[in-house]
Amino acid sequence: MQAWFQILGLALLIPLSWAQDQQTVEPTSFNATEALLEQGIDLSLLEQANLNLTARGESAHPTCPLMCKTLALTFNAQTYQQGSSQYESFRASYWSVQQASVEPQCVFEPTSAQQLSVAILLSRLTQCQWAAKSGGHAAFASASSIEDGVSISLAKFNQINIAKDKQTVDVGTGNKWQAVYEKVEQSGLVVLGGRDGDIGVGGLTTGGGISLFSGQYGWVCDNVVSFTVVTAWGLIVEASATSNPDLYWALRGGGNNFGLVTNFKFRAFPMGKIWGGAVGWLPDAFPALIKAFYNLGKNSETDPKAATILSFSATGSALGNIAQTLLSYSLPQVVPPILAEFAAVPNAIYNTTSIRSISNYSEGFATWPAGSRDEIWTHTSVMNVDFMTWLQETFFDIGGRVQSETSGVRPSLSFQSITKAGIQKMSQNSRNPLGLIDDLASAPLLMMSQAWIWTDAQYDATVIGAMREFQQKTEAKAVEMGIHVDYRYMNYANEYQDVIASYGQDNKRKLKEIAAKYDPTAVFQRLQPGYFKLDGAPIDTGSYFDATS
Repeated sequence: MQAWFQILGLALLIPLSWAQDQQTVEPTSFNATEALLEQGIDLSLLEQANLNLTARGESAHPTCPLMCKTLALTFNAQTYQQGSSQYESFRASYWSVQQASVEPQCVFEPTSAQQLSVAILLSRLTQCQWAAKSGGHAAFASASSIEDGVSISLAKFNQINIAKDKQTVDVGTGNKWQAVYEKVEQSGLVVLGGRDGDIGVGGLTTGGGISLFSGQYGWVCDNVVSFTVVTAWGLIVEASATSNPDLYWALRGGGNNFGLVTNFKFRAFPMGKIWGGAVGWLPDAFPALIKAFYNLGKNSETDPKAATILSFSATGSALGNIAQTLLSYSLPQVVPPILAEFAAVPNAIYNTTSIRSISNYSEGFATWPAGSRDEIWTHTSVMNVDFMTWLQETFFDIGGRVQSETSGVRPSLSFQSITKAGIQKMSQNSRNPLGLIDDLASAPLLMMSQAWIWTDAQYDATVIGAMREFQQKTEAKAVEMGIHVDYRYMNYANEYQDVIASYGQDNKRKLKEIAAKYDPTAVFQRLQPGYFKLDGAPIDTGSYFDATS
């Protein structure tokens, strides 16, 4: 056994550059066992394993205990078994209770792309299913967690390296945006990222990514210069406009269907302090706020430095229903003219706007606390004042009914603008897969999201039923008004929504072709089954909630 560990110790020093000079597409002769042996991984445990019927009855994925044991023997300090403090700490790090309640067989936390490659190859050899977690901010179970499989934590991919010319920043996929902003603003820079500092880098970017600066520079995915990716056959490749450009295109909104990204090279922009914060109002102000939000969307091309989220919340407290605007302007200018209409709405009940750093803004951005039961749905339409008014009124009707029947339930409804300027920026770098460029003539678009939080599992059916009711009514109303847009933002989508289909038939076909090229055995569809796959929603409900079908 001592000699075996000595062999492994030497093997782990072998970089995966052995494959860099070879073809980037998996060869038809590829063999996972041979690939692991070439990396010096001892497979004696696998060879000696007794996969009998008793073992098969112990787990939904009978080979996963075997994979966990192999990982533990190979990377002992980085493999967390059930019952250990590291295992429980990992589960507690998810945002929603639904994800945190999932129990994997073990947790593996690689520290290098090579180790991540080994895990993928072991999963192919054992056929054990797995999930990878960047920030873990999705609302539904098994988005980045997996029952009885292997959960892979990407937390150690936490590098933040600013290029000497300050044009780009290398950001590891395991970072959260708060750490990124705090580091880059020390050099007078910003990279496009999440507005909530607690969001993870990996999921937000590969899902598209809206930022404070999307009107100026496009979405987060549009500002990635290159990706470092571990592919289905363990190869570590770069994807950029000039290297594997088809993979580069697919990763900018295609989710986790093509490989595991370990590093993002982001464009960097000079940026100092900004102005912004939250302002709250009572129901008398709702019509004026909706009109101001609409006018900002329509006029965004005149000054794309401004952004806002308009949210409505049924607090369930004596305060009643409230509205909140999260305002931002990417210069330290108090109430710029483009946002003056919001400032003119009287009788705000609170106002936290100030000149501040981006890290300070993102630190206070979170509106939904971690550790609750959470559910989110999204819908996109052409922006329309009457529709937004109807949404707000219908939402409070349904939310109020649910609150009268339950306790501890907080429904929220948010409006965001997909501006014409932001969509135009999506044309850079050979576009992206989202399909929104085809809706440019209809812009600005309205992105609606409903997000409910609650604590007691006994209300699951009531809350989810109400959310489905509102979603179905929303889609039907948008179709009736002729303003429905068939786009679903991955980072706000529900497990019943088919995100990839909403990118359009041509883009879906192209994404599937690219996946088949780099992952011919569908590792990222079969063995990493969580989140939004190429062939449908995580939970297939047919057309029950789709008023457009």
